[in-house]
Amino acid sequence: MAEVSINEYKSKFLEAVFLFLKEGVDTIDSLTVFLLAVDKEHMEQDHEKIRKMIEEADQSMSKAETAAQCQLVMVDEEYLGLTREKGSLECERTNKTTEVKNLKTTLASRNTILENSRHALEIAKRERQNAQQNLDQERAKYQEEEIKRNIGIGLLFIPLIGPIVGGTMIGVYQASMNNAMDVVKHAEAAEHKWGNEASNYSSKVTKYKDLVINMEKEISNTNSVLEEIDSKLQQLSQKRIAIADVQEKLRAATNFLSTLAGRVKVSEVQTRTVLFFDPLITILENISQHIVQLSGNVKYQLLFQQDIKPMINKLEESNLKLKAISKDEGLAMQFY
Repeated sequence: MAEVSINEYKSKFLEAVFLFLKEGVDTIDSLTVFLLAVDKEHMEQDHEKIRKMIEEADQSMSKAETAAQCQLVMVDEEYLGLTREKGSLECERTNKTTEVKNLKTTLASRNTILENSRHALEIAKRERQNAQQNLDQERAKYQEEEIKRNIGIGLLFIPLIGPIVGGTMIGVYQASMNNAMDVVKHAEAAEHKWGNEASNYSSKVTKYKDLVINMEKEISNTNSVLEEIDSKLQQLSQKRIAIADVQEKLRAATNFLSTLAGRVKVSEVQTRTVLFFDPLITILENISQHIVQLSGNVKYQLLFQQDIKPMINKLEESNLKLKAISKDEGLAMQFY
């Protein structure tokens, strides 16, 4: 069902009830005016008209009650829909909260691996630098020994042992330089490996940070929606109580008029004074007060003040006149 605002519920309820309430009060006013004007000596002739007027008022009040009931059903449906939505969102929030915890655990693990990779990368860099320095030193020794050998090649007077020793030393330095080059290659490979791993886990850490941030935003948005739903549920609950109260009073007015119509139907009306409206006036005043409080809308407050309130005041005046006539005629028979 499409979501309806609380103010829309107010307007729809008042529009649905107001017209029928006005019709009912207007019919009752007409009845009291008729009772005051009717000839008491010939009231039995107007018995059917009196009964019909009461039934018309009863029907209007009954329609108002039915309209209130329809609005009550709409409120209940909206309340149920919001309750279901709330339950779904709470379940969703619980799942997301669990997911965030898991993401943070994974993030912490990736962070640890990243820190270890960076630490290993720093060590690999130092080892590569040391290996490079050692290689440079071994290369320098080799080059120096090679120069010495080349210088000694032309010195034929030197004993044979000289050149043999020089060639042997070059071979030694060549082997040392080759070993140093292997160490550098391994150090560079280790640096490259740890560099790739650090870069890889840096991307993963960024990814999981973004996932955590986005998930926490979703949870925050869900919390905001849940707060709005709780506020709407509270307003709907209050609205339901108010509408149910109006409906109950409309039912009381309907019951009163139904009873009145029944009594008129059972016995011939011999006097106007058998019809007093004290209970109905009280009920109508209560209904009116609830409608004014329920509306909070200048439009309906003005309609009440301009339309229904004057009718109720007139009904009170007519009722007092009927009582006065009853007292004068000594035939007071008040129904409750």
